[in-house]
Amino acid sequence: MLPALILAAALGAPAGTLVRYEVVETMRALTPSGPRNRALAGTVSALGGKARWELSGGRFPGVAARAAITDGGALVLLDPEASLATPVSREEFEGLFQPAPGPAGLSTAAIRDLSASVVRDGNGVPFDGSPTERWAVRCKYQLVTAQPGRIVRVTAEVSGTIETAPEPAAPPTPFDDLLRLFHARGEVREALALQLLKVNGLPVRVRLDATSEALAEAVGAPGDTGAGSPARATSTTTRTVSNLSRRPAAEGDETLFAVPESYRSLPLERARTEGPLPR
Repeated sequence: MLPALILAAALGAPAGTLVRYEVVETMRALTPSGPRNRALAGTVSALGGKARWELSGGRFPGVAARAAITDGGALVLLDPEASLATPVSREEFEGLFQPAPGPAGLSTAAIRDLSASVVRDGNGVPFDGSPTERWAVRCKYQLVTAQPGRIVRVTAEVSGTIETAPEPAAPPTPFDDLLRLFHARGEVREALALQLLKVNGLPVRVRLDATSEALAEAVGAPGDTGAGSPARATSTTTRTVSNLSRRPAAEGDETLFAVPESYRSLPLERARTEGPLPR
């Protein structure tokens, strides 16, 4: 039988290792309607399959929440200023970072010439004194949209690199899901998801450069002038992990991953401060 003090310690402190690291994600885009920039900086904490992402000064896109917790399944967004908790699915959380879909019922769209690949590309820059694996990313496709009176053809391409640290350094959490960094939907998203299954370890450095050219062509109208000039957009998305630390779990660590009892629950529809990201 364990002595009383040892038993109390065993009950009070969760078993395992608390892992923490800082994450900075940026997105800089130049579109025909002007520049769009976004930056998120914060700390991810993980313990025994649970994780917390707390932003330092910023908010998640479209909501007032500054933190998110998960036990590997559903997520909860936390707004400490208003003491509000908003349960969301993984899909709803990732949707905060995605552009708004086109108007329903007003157009039909088809993906053509889709190709997506993620391949091992040697070793990356060491992280925390440990070697990293580098992965090369490439995705290209054409989106053809038929709208009343015109056809829009968008040629899009994404290329970049992913560097990962060996998993023993820190097992990835749902907040490290790389698919969230790609502004992709439907078939393109599914193709990228399959390719990203190859990537192992914690993504510590990511850079994705995207370009798109949209060409609108008038059809079926008197005096049809044909195609106009293409509209070009570019974007660069980055993710950087730093200051990784590990220590044995201590009493009180579990509160990081729990919703405070004083918080009220608010559905996502009412928690939104703005619509989805513009396209």
